[in-house]
Amino acid sequence: MLKKKLTFEDVRAASKAGGGFLKFIISILGFYDVAREIKPKRERVKMLEKEFNRAKRELERLQEEVQRLEDQLKALRKQFDEAQDEMERLNREMAIMQRQLLAAQKLTTGLASEKQRCSKRLSIHILIIYL
Repeated sequence: MLKKKLTFEDVRAASKAGGGFLKFIISILGFYDVAREIKPKRERVKMLEKEFNRAKRELERLQEEVQRLEDQLKALRKQFDEAQDEMERLNREMAIMQRQLLAAQKLTTGLASEKQRCSKRLSIHILIIYL
């Protein structure tokens, strides 16, 4: 008798209330099977939601860091461009000053030779006067 499978119809035939109770028990067992299968999935979903939220916060932090670095890069590029402009201005001024220096050196050299010539002439005139 224990090996015989009990069916809803068998119980219902024996007792109308017993049939309803068996239906309830079968429903509870089905619910248990579903709950047992779903529980690990729910836990996995909770774990994945926590991981998602952690990854989302990390993404936001990284995006803020990228924005900060982009702002810093923009400021450094501006500073570099200003330094480049200043260097070009100074190079132009240096070229002008080098030309002026070369001209001044030529003038100084020319005046030095003129001084020597004038000194010789003056020496000759002084000698002529005192003789």
